[in-house]
Amino acid sequence: MGQDTPMDTRNAEIETLIPDPRRTEGTIQPVEIGFIGLATDAVGGEDLAEHLGRGIRLQPTRVAVDAELTPETLADMGPRLEHAAGLLLPARSLSAIVYSCTSGTIAIGREAVTEAITKGRLAAAPRSREALSPAPVIEPVGAVLAALAVRGARRISMVMPYRVDTAAMVAAHFEGAGLVLDRVVTLGCPGDREINALTRAQLSQAAHEARHPASEAVFICCTGLATAGLAAPLSRALALPVVTSNGALAHAVRRRLAV
Repeated sequence: MGQDTPMDTRNAEIETLIPDPRRTEGTIQPVEIGFIGLATDAVGGEDLAEHLGRGIRLQPTRVAVDAELTPETLADMGPRLEHAAGLLLPARSLSAIVYSCTSGTIAIGREAVTEAITKGRLAAAPRSREALSPAPVIEPVGAVLAALAVRGARRISMVMPYRVDTAAMVAAHFEGAGLVLDRVVTLGCPGDREINALTRAQLSQAAHEARHPASEAVFICCTGLATAGLAAPLSRALALPVVTSNGALAHAVRRRLAV
């Protein structure tokens, strides 16, 4: 009697309880969006969720990438995006899908990112959902350009965390998109481990050093940075608009979903 004995359930009656759908009346269900983060990034999803606030739920998956973020290793993510997108709750509808990598979007190509994610999502969908419209793909480069355009900012001071070759690739892309980069500062981080460790105080200091008197905005580039709550006080201190990759992504999501 001192020992627990297993319960004999061979003759037990098991009742199936069907939840009453009326119990959800009056409650607001969050909008669900897919989130494809880098396998090495421990910050991006949490930071984007802070920027988004309540009412939007991230459903995440990961894409494999090398620990050293070079133009080549970032481009290598391209063929893996289709598989990653296929893991995003294939039997459920999502309102949008976010790809969380600014430099990766540039290395792979904006159109290629959207194509791979859409293809992977549709390929993994059950047959009953194949005819549905795919969820819109939102990537940070387009989101940042839109955020700067809203502010009427073309001349930019830019802060990046990347190693020099990756920073050069990113800067060249934004220049090619029509921005004038008055001053560019990069912090020389080889990968996400070092990028994720950067503090808001370090980013703020870098933004002060990067600020050029001719610039119309400061752009802090990279979704792997913890930037929630940074832009508003930094903007006041710099007397310039401050745009961050995750802040721009959050604004693009809300604008697209009208929430």
